[in-house]
Amino acid sequence: MPDDNNATTTVDRGIRWDMETQLAASLPGLSDTDLTDLAARVGEELQVRVGTALSSGLTSQQLDEFAQLLDRGDDCQRNDWLETHRPAYRAAVATVRADLVAEVVRTVTAANPAAAHGDRVFARLLPTSIELAEAHFDSHGLKYTRHDAGLRVLFAGGDDDETATVVWVDVAGRPGDTFTLTGAALDVNFAHEDHDRLCAFAADWNKRTWNPKAVVVTDDDGRCKVMGEVALCIGPRVARTQVDVALSRALGSIFALLAEARRTFTGAESDTESTLTDSGGSVVGV
Repeated sequence: MPDDNNATTTVDRGIRWDMETQLAASLPGLSDTDLTDLAARVGEELQVRVGTALSSGLTSQQLDEFAQLLDRGDDCQRNDWLETHRPAYRAAVATVRADLVAEVVRTVTAANPAAAHGDRVFARLLPTSIELAEAHFDSHGLKYTRHDAGLRVLFAGGDDDETATVVWVDVAGRPGDTFTLTGAALDVNFAHEDHDRLCAFAADWNKRTWNPKAVVVTDDDGRCKVMGEVALCIGPRVARTQVDVALSRALGSIFALLAEARRTFTGAESDTESTLTDSGGSVVGV
């Protein structure tokens, strides 16, 4: 897919390219020209929606400060400011992006069903490995640590005492062809007396959704926790763009589960709250 180096800014090119790879996964029947044009228009809408999501809950003074940083064009200062005032902004952006992509895919396929079918070649195939997951998180500026042969990714909490979310990513399967993701809200625990209600919630969730699967675990002190598990069997060789799309969708679906569990049992809302949308035969987090 072409990348016009003369178009807009580096940030805009990056947004457009990332959007192209995500749209290409669900709309392989579009030509490169149509895909690039669509990605550019969706990228503009993404910036508007991200701005709305990130500005929600900020004071007028904070909005003025952020607007000045945007005018300066200093990405480092902007990211530092977001880390301080909107620490969960990366998860929020991922949710907004996935939501918008799913919406666009539904709209395009409704108007042109042929767009959902095609033989698009994404990129050179690479051996499936945890290093591909590392590259994904590096590209989004997400912090992670290695644990054994996998990764531990921490999504910081947001305003209003929002809890942090931790996701463990591993490569499984005999030929190493499956990414597994297991996520949990770090500080959200439930009493042992809630165990049966939590199991009923998990059973209902698992009937309604494809991914992630809800699991209830109990620690040695009797405290219960809801966790989300996703298994992505993508084969022994895979394109980097396919990994990006698959991991983004898996993370979005885990955020959706944890948000619903928190809302159901505590009445609290979540900055990373999302819903599940059926798109192209698979359930994706948006």
